[in-house]
Amino acid sequence: MYEDFLFYDIEVFKYNSMVVFKNYEGETVKVFSSSLDGLGELMDKGIITEEGYSKLNDFIRDKTLVGYNNYFYDDFILYAMSKRKLNGFIKEWNDNIIQYKNNKNLMRVNNCKTLDAFQQIDISNPSLKKIEGNMGKSIIESSISFDIDRELTPSENYETFKYCEYDVGNTVEVFKMRLNYFETKRQIVKMLPKNKQDKGYKWNTTSIIGQILHSKKRMYPKRYVSDEMMGLVPVEVADMWKQLDTWKKGDKFKVKNVSVEKHGVVFEFGWGGLHAVPKGFVRVKDVKLKDVTSMYPNILINLNGLSDKTSDYKKILDTSTRLKHEGRKAERAPYKLILNSTYGLLNNDYSAIDNPHMAYSICIYGQIALYVLCERLAAVGARLINVNTDGVGYTIDNDLDESIVEDWEKEFKLSLETDYFKEWIQVAVNDYIAITDDGKIKVKGGDVNKYHDNRYFSNNDTRIISIAIVDYLTKGISIQETIINNLDNPLLFQYILKAGHTYKGVVYKHDPDNVLNTTTNRIFAAKKGVEILKKRQDDGLVKFADAPSEMFLWNDDVSKIENFKDIVDKQWYYDLILKKLKRWQ
Repeated sequence: MYEDFLFYDIEVFKYNSMVVFKNYEGETVKVFSSSLDGLGELMDKGIITEEGYSKLNDFIRDKTLVGYNNYFYDDFILYAMSKRKLNGFIKEWNDNIIQYKNNKNLMRVNNCKTLDAFQQIDISNPSLKKIEGNMGKSIIESSISFDIDRELTPSENYETFKYCEYDVGNTVEVFKMRLNYFETKRQIVKMLPKNKQDKGYKWNTTSIIGQILHSKKRMYPKRYVSDEMMGLVPVEVADMWKQLDTWKKGDKFKVKNVSVEKHGVVFEFGWGGLHAVPKGFVRVKDVKLKDVTSMYPNILINLNGLSDKTSDYKKILDTSTRLKHEGRKAERAPYKLILNSTYGLLNNDYSAIDNPHMAYSICIYGQIALYVLCERLAAVGARLINVNTDGVGYTIDNDLDESIVEDWEKEFKLSLETDYFKEWIQVAVNDYIAITDDGKIKVKGGDVNKYHDNRYFSNNDTRIISIAIVDYLTKGISIQETIINNLDNPLLFQYILKAGHTYKGVVYKHDPDNVLNTTTNRIFAAKKGVEILKKRQDDGLVKFADAPSEMFLWNDDVSKIENFKDIVDKQWYYDLILKKLKRWQ
């Protein structure tokens, strides 16, 4: 399936430019460059055959090209290259995009398909360099300045090739890690009308889903939850939600939330999901969690939220449910994505199905239903532990809770699923550790959410904190023991520090006049080391938040670090973990 895929990256200087291609297996298969200086090794291998871009157009024709953030940059530069433009023209396009953030009047390469491994990767929009750092790989920048005002020397041209080749290799890896996203997207593109599929493959999934579910019938902007149903919650809560009756898009709600203390918890009603927990730290055994099955999708159907498209949406939900029960996870993925995305699109100004009155109505319906469930559970002796949008966690000493489920499901046209936890440890509604009956550990919250795996596409700093806290609370392993036992894995201790584009760059504290050529850096707390700081445009210096003052700076691959146990400041991490752990006691 991927034999026609090519992965690529581009480097542009004032007098030089280059594009490197790899195949799906990660092999460098072709290089085009404005200069052959220093590239004799590639010529001997047949990877580069001529100077310039005269054969580029034919090489990429009808292929599928994958880059990283290429929808913003590389696709435009590749077009200029494929049209055999002079390097000055390529540099001008480069500067328009990089310096002035302007690609509106530029042409994209158009004789092949392109996919962007960056598309919808994470809300933090990580650079490829940030991901490389998160993965423990080298983030050493090229020593050649992109502002160099002369042609590259042969050695500089070869270094540019190696630097570019390295990034292409990591683009291949990122794409493979995201295959489920691209395969799911490919499947939902097939659901578009035929005349939109040729363009639709480039859209993000929210745009595709908006087109699939777009109704020709416009729905009247109003509150879609009845007064009778609103009467099931406290009056002050209903009054808050009745603001929707006169609300117009763009208005702000005068009352944004209402708190109600009842049944040993504080219920937080608002314009998002319902939340409630007991005050303070909670550690209990034998917790039941009643989750509403596909809550928002089912409420949307109950309210006919997509007009004439609601029946199509129901078919998608039914198909997803059937495939789930049959264990066909991959086939279910596109249907599940549509279901999970639709609610958010109803309150998205740029979506074809934008309907904020319906979105708020769905949310109100869900909060009412969940609150009523809490009321009835409390009435039969349940102690509420965690109420969070579409689920209620509680303990109970009898089985009377099961007797209320059937009536509740009929009343609200929803269904419940039950999970069991032998222990539940919690500091807030979205900060908890739960152990299932079969010993699996479920975690949620910033202190613990990196316990199970690396977060390569977001923030992968100091995973050791999550591991130490969870193992201490669930297994009784001391913090010191966790730190010592993991010193053979420096990745768990790293910080990836990045100076944003509003800064001049990064400097050493002891040498503030010289800006480093790396804006993304990997550091560790060290017994003795240096400190790097961000340098503002006015030359002011800014510390990196929560970072140590004594740093071991290492931008090469973490596997190359020697004697890490002698370098790292174990006490720093111990104190940091202990500080975080205080919330959990």
